[in-house]
Amino acid sequence: MNTNIKIPRYPVLIVEDKKENQVLLQSLCSQLGVTTEVAENGQIALDFVKSHKYSLFIVDLMLPVLDGKTFIESLKRIESSPVVIIQSALD
Repeated sequence: MNTNIKIPRYPVLIVEDKKENQVLLQSLCSQLGVTTEVAENGQIALDFVKSHKYSLFIVDLMLPVLDGKTFIESLKRIESSPVVIIQSALD
């Protein structure tokens, strides 16, 4: 195992509406020693971004209230170069 792994300074924001996916992503991050926060939709995520710092964003595309694509577009207006992983169950 690589002991030179750098843990992100700030938490990962998981933007996901399905509870089972939230739990899975949080568990994977936890196994890596990375803290997380969860937003159930893009609007909640935007509210979080305005008051917190995040190292990485894991974003579902299909979300209620504010979809993932719109969230990412809005995020880019707040942060100059956010690191985003897009995840989706779409074919």
